[in-house]
Amino acid sequence: MKSRTLAALALATATALAATAAFAAVSAAPDPAQMALLAADIPDSKAKGKRLTPDKGYVSAYSREFELNKPYGSSQLVFISSEVHLAAAAKTTIADMVLFRKFLRSTQGRQFLANSIAAELGTAVAKKNVTIGKLRTPPIGDEAVLVSLAVRTKEGQFYAGISWFRVDRTLSTLVVVGLRPTGPVSVTKLGGMIVAHVGQQFTPVSTLPPTITGTPVQGQTLTTSTGTFSMTPTYTYAWQRCDAAGAACADIVGATTPTYVVAPEDVAATLRVTVTATNRFGAATGQSLQTAVVT
Repeated sequence: MKSRTLAALALATATALAATAAFAAVSAAPDPAQMALLAADIPDSKAKGKRLTPDKGYVSAYSREFELNKPYGSSQLVFISSEVHLAAAAKTTIADMVLFRKFLRSTQGRQFLANSIAAELGTAVAKKNVTIGKLRTPPIGDEAVLVSLAVRTKEGQFYAGISWFRVDRTLSTLVVVGLRPTGPVSVTKLGGMIVAHVGQQFTPVSTLPPTITGTPVQGQTLTTSTGTFSMTPTYTYAWQRCDAAGAACADIVGATTPTYVVAPEDVAATLRVTVTATNRFGAATGQSLQTAVVT
């Protein structure tokens, strides 16, 4: 009987979460399916996931739920839900976080959340037996909010936590249900895993290498393209001198701009350039082919 009550509480919490999001109006990397908690993140659990229809302003979304075979962590979690929405621009997730905070600080919003959970659980729980804790801000991502709940039933008291957090243009929701109170400690570790997944998806990836234009002749100017990278990074350049066979390459001191004037010491050598693309999540490099032998 207790397991059925916990399952109902998990479903009710997830349903209330979806209702709250609605009230607030909210192929290539990055992929939300790889940003949400992964099966490997939660040991000894049964995971199932699905792609979601994104809301206006979002391009894709994914949800993955975990039923744990044994209680997890200090809050003795028995259910976890991880949902990630990818927006077209960060301004969308920033605006939605403002709406979530405003909604959850309001009497109307907190009552709406409590009523939604009580309604989903039916006769097993009265509205007065759903207690909403104060709004907290766990250290997850760029910004985060957390609401903890206690639900008293005839079979005992159970606990849940709902957190929303933003990383750049992703908006994540994390729902946990446990046998003990759920607070920042319960969600920070799990949220950190999601943040790490987001960072991996947002790190630049080289899809086309840079190319060099110009004639490899002493005194001539060579120009490199950036190549093509994902995730709108910033670029740095490093020109290199190689032997006539294109091997034994070494950086040319001071040659760190998109253009390079062929020097006397380059004669009988070949040249190439490495472009490094960097953003807040990481870096990737692309490397051109060597030029013909400099004359």
